[in-house]
Amino acid sequence: MNETERKKIILVDDNMASLTIGRDILKAHYEVYPAPSAVKMFEILEKILPQMILLDVDMPDINGFEAIKKLKADTRLSNIQVIFLTAMSDEASELKGLELGALDYIYKPFSAPLLLKRIETHLAKLHSDEANKIKSSFLAGMSHEIRTPMNAIIGMTELLQHEPLNNQQMGFVNDINSSAQTLLTILSDLIDLSKIEIGKFVLTPVDYNFRTFIGSVVTTVTYLAEKRGINFIFKEGGELPNHLFGDHIRLKQILLTLCQNAVKFTDSGFVRLSVFGEKNKISFEIQDTGRGINKIDLPKIFDVYAQLKNRAIVGTGLGLSITKSFVELMDGTISVESEDGAGTTFKISIPIVGGEEKISHDEDKHKKLFAPNANVLVVDDNDFNLKVACGLLGIYKIAAKTVMSGQAAIDSVQREDFDIVFMDHMMPHMDGVVATEKIRKLGGKFRLLPIVALTATTIEGAREMFLSHGFNGYLPKPINVKEMRNILIEWLPPDKITDEMPVPEKPKEKPESILSDIAKISEINTEIGLNRFAGNEKLYKETIEDFHKNFKPKCEKLQDQLEANDISNFAISIHFMKTSLATIGAM
Repeated sequence: MNETERKKIILVDDNMASLTIGRDILKAHYEVYPAPSAVKMFEILEKILPQMILLDVDMPDINGFEAIKKLKADTRLSNIQVIFLTAMSDEASELKGLELGALDYIYKPFSAPLLLKRIETHLAKLHSDEANKIKSSFLAGMSHEIRTPMNAIIGMTELLQHEPLNNQQMGFVNDINSSAQTLLTILSDLIDLSKIEIGKFVLTPVDYNFRTFIGSVVTTVTYLAEKRGINFIFKEGGELPNHLFGDHIRLKQILLTLCQNAVKFTDSGFVRLSVFGEKNKISFEIQDTGRGINKIDLPKIFDVYAQLKNRAIVGTGLGLSITKSFVELMDGTISVESEDGAGTTFKISIPIVGGEEKISHDEDKHKKLFAPNANVLVVDDNDFNLKVACGLLGIYKIAAKTVMSGQAAIDSVQREDFDIVFMDHMMPHMDGVVATEKIRKLGGKFRLLPIVALTATTIEGAREMFLSHGFNGYLPKPINVKEMRNILIEWLPPDKITDEMPVPEKPKEKPESILSDIAKISEINTEIGLNRFAGNEKLYKETIEDFHKNFKPKCEKLQDQLEANDISNFAISIHFMKTSLATIGAM
């Protein structure tokens, strides 16, 4: 072991013989700091932060129990691992030490191999925990960084899906949307795996309709099987419940992962999903006539990142590992039977708890929704995100107002009454949480202003975190149109919502007049110019207006450069103007 890798250990014991023996055992493996008392230990802790403290219990002045209380109360020292070294072998003392935060008890006189093995085991776990924390932190940050551009891609494709596209164009848009959703699925798998590895993943049980649930699974798999040209068979038996209490989202993830794999690796024949209900459990069987799994690969089928050699199609290797973890979190079992070239069968058994029927109070969920008179503010430092959010709100005929910082949001809500504010989280200078807290501190009507977190922060507990900081709702990116609709229904004033399409005002100037005015300029070919803007007349007109606004200053700049014989910059300016002219169709 290199010196730079040696872990620091403080050995605390008022018995000099024990202190010497312990130091001699440890010094070949660790950087040891002997301390004859707890007082001396705290003096050493002012200079170093060790990975572990071996602490005697029975000492004068400050005993081991009092010392560990003081350690755990100090935020700087609270994470240091503590093992008690003691001759006190009674159960009450050991229990008290563990309750105070000790990792372990080692009794004196101790053997060198036992002491070293215990320390090695605990330090290895510490290293693993620290690595997982770093990984979780990285994945949380990566989640935000990836979801932000994915929000733009998925949002833009959803906007395009509402446009009159031809079949080929719609196919391209759907493929882009599907690929982006796949990337998000992989990202979610990585985050789920990270939570599972550090024991932070928690199921979220709710009451749900099992019949509706299994119907949605069957519909999805039927569609996938039809695309692959194979038969999908659904069988049910036993006493299947109508309502259950459990995490139906994760159960659906389990079934879809297994069924999608079955479809993907079956070239001909069938995929069959069987469901059998009993009094206290429910069983699922997913069988296919696909390629199967060879005997070498079968034992590692649930390993993380496992890739099977006999399968031409590969994935991330995360799905089955996560599936097994979810089943075990539900106190269930999962097994697999397969032969190379002879298909595969997965069997799952999960204990069940009866649920209650959920009565939906959303009677208007199938009605059309428009809110042309709603005053909505969107806050985001990313221009693309603003375009997506405003575009999606535009589906409901809402002309949202936008600002690009937390401070601008605070200023805007004080100048104008808004019905709802969509607030981004991650922004420079002042993030959305701070901005929301400042708005709430304004008091009065600002305490009641609906503010919804519009954010790519989707780590576990994010919703609760935002609600605890004064937000009324939580809308994760990429924006789900249905979730946005539900938020509008919940938080917009009822008198601002209508199910009738607003009659658009007749434009004072027909679009043709814009083109006809520009066409009078013989030097501009409007056909070429419009073509460069994909037929968007409004954007074309705005670009020409911007060019006209800056034309005179640019000419004056050219004149100055020419008079100063600044040929290099004159050439750059001429090139820039040439490009601008070509853009609007003037060349």
